[in-house]
Amino acid sequence: MVQVLLRDLFPFVAALYLIDCLAYADRSQQLFCSWFDHRYSRFAGRPRLAAPLPLDRLFTVSHLPLVASGEAIFLPAARQMGGAAPYREEQWTALPFAQIAAVASEEKEVRLGAAGRLKCASAAEAEELAAFLGGLLALDPGERERRIAAHGELCLDLERLRARRTAFEREVAPLLAASCLLFGLVFFALPLAIYPALSPPWLAPLAASAVILLWAVTLGAAVRIARRLRAQQVARSEGALLAIGFSLPSAMRAVVHLGRGLMRGFDPLVVAAALLPRARLIPLLRSGLHGASFAASHGASAGWRRYWSERRRVLGVLLAQLDLREQDVLSPPPPRTLPAGGYCPFCDSEFLPGLETCADCGTPLLPPAAGASS
Repeated sequence: MVQVLLRDLFPFVAALYLIDCLAYADRSQQLFCSWFDHRYSRFAGRPRLAAPLPLDRLFTVSHLPLVASGEAIFLPAARQMGGAAPYREEQWTALPFAQIAAVASEEKEVRLGAAGRLKCASAAEAEELAAFLGGLLALDPGERERRIAAHGELCLDLERLRARRTAFEREVAPLLAASCLLFGLVFFALPLAIYPALSPPWLAPLAASAVILLWAVTLGAAVRIARRLRAQQVARSEGALLAIGFSLPSAMRAVVHLGRGLMRGFDPLVVAAALLPRARLIPLLRSGLHGASFAASHGASAGWRRYWSERRRVLGVLLAQLDLREQDVLSPPPPRTLPAGGYCPFCDSEFLPGLETCADCGTPLLPPAAGASS
């Protein structure tokens, strides 16, 4: 009887596991996930299978950094902020601090009184950002700008990110062992106990009992580890424990769920620097450097230009942490088409001779690499 019941339930467990692996990033988020604990990829804007194994990782970060000066917070006005849009002041709405009565967090949003709001990648990130912005209200513009610059530098600190990630991996090692064992028990041992016709009748109840026991052990380990991670300000569970306790597929991916918000508060560019292979990182760094320089020289307000000038400086520090030379990052990529007339540093598109601006970004094209046909 138990064997028949488990046969009926097993396809649903497998389907729920695939659903648990589905991830979606809205316009305020970027997702970074590993595949088979090896290669990381970055995506946003559509659902996809992510981190399918207990060994994998899935991190959620905000799509855009905090853009602010001593006088105002800049809120993204456009729904889509791709290409060069994040570096154009007209794509943002300046909200003066004088118009912000109070700052509070609500789920994944930072409410700036009745004047506006900022969307974050997670509720924990929204809470921390709200606390930071709330502390700026009583400061004078000069001190406020110094605090914002220090915050931006902290968000781009690669060594700090690496230290947090190392602490997380150290703490979750026992939980990873339990979740991997649970995964193997459910998808390898359990089918051998319920599907072969010659399996002894006592094997199916034994396997089911082992699954339930290991599930309970995994939940207990997750609770203890989540408390330690929160106490160390490394990661926050944000409903992960509830999912692990009520969903067997989530328990098999316990570390994935606990670590999803690990990169909260970090700039997406530094997360990419820590996770992506260098060949895929260089175009992002090139775009970030060009974008910061473009924004610092084309903005209408002094506060906007100062913010991007400071970000351009901090990006240089990030390059030093990566042992990269600025001239190598800024050098044009090898042409993909011949003849190559120019390329867009923001969306990395390549254009034939005769065009001067990017069709998508509307910005001037840069010349191709030396030696390319024109």
